[in-house]
Amino acid sequence: MTVDQERGTSEKKDSRLRTFLTCVLPMVILLACVVCLLILLLVVTFEDDNEAKKRPTHIIYMMPDDLGYNDVGWHDDTLKTPHLTKLAESGVKLDNFYTMSVCSPSRAALMTGRYSSNVGGQHFTYLGDRPHGVPTYYELLPQKLQELGYSTYGVGKWHLGFCNSSYLPTNRGFDHFYGFFNGGTLFYEHTNSEKGPGIPGKFLGIDLHDDETPAHGPGIDGVYTSELFQDKTIEYIRNHDPDRKSVV
Repeated sequence: MTVDQERGTSEKKDSRLRTFLTCVLPMVILLACVVCLLILLLVVTFEDDNEAKKRPTHIIYMMPDDLGYNDVGWHDDTLKTPHLTKLAESGVKLDNFYTMSVCSPSRAALMTGRYSSNVGGQHFTYLGDRPHGVPTYYELLPQKLQELGYSTYGVGKWHLGFCNSSYLPTNRGFDHFYGFFNGGTLFYEHTNSEKGPGIPGKFLGIDLHDDETPAHGPGIDGVYTSELFQDKTIEYIRNHDPDRKSVV
């Protein structure tokens, strides 16, 4: 091979090397970077999914008492229910959802997952002077949630029986309960009789309980019931360990 031939061969090699360095190598590096980025994104996504699965679930369930179809702002714009309307607009509205027209049967169905007439709820409501309620051989929703590791809190109205301690909410799945056992109380006095709030009867007394203890005294007497319920709900949520599942 002549000197000129050797020089030409060397120049071709140099040309191919320059082409590789200027064109091919950057593309290879770019492709490698893209692959690495995709792998990183997959790892991060997988870790985020795992973290999301590890995060505990917290449930707040609100059950308005005897709420009519047109008793909310999204069905009747003459009613002002801004907070409920906001929740409804950001969620799912079940406009063809049917339930009982009164309190005890609705609660019995929710708590047992059964039609109320099958759990002793066929006689309208549970009255304070009669020894009845949802039979204790039925396991209620909060009991099931406790089995799944949830802390359970109840605030408001029970109305599923209190003829003996086994019927009380703290013995039927609630770690803590704040509210009244009967169908209602006077808003400021928190009293009730077997005939209903403000109606004279054989029995009259305080029907507001913190767990199983009657709740009365400074800071409670004369305070509007809904405000007490609001404050207790906030207290439960703030004092709860966020790393543990909860339902209110």
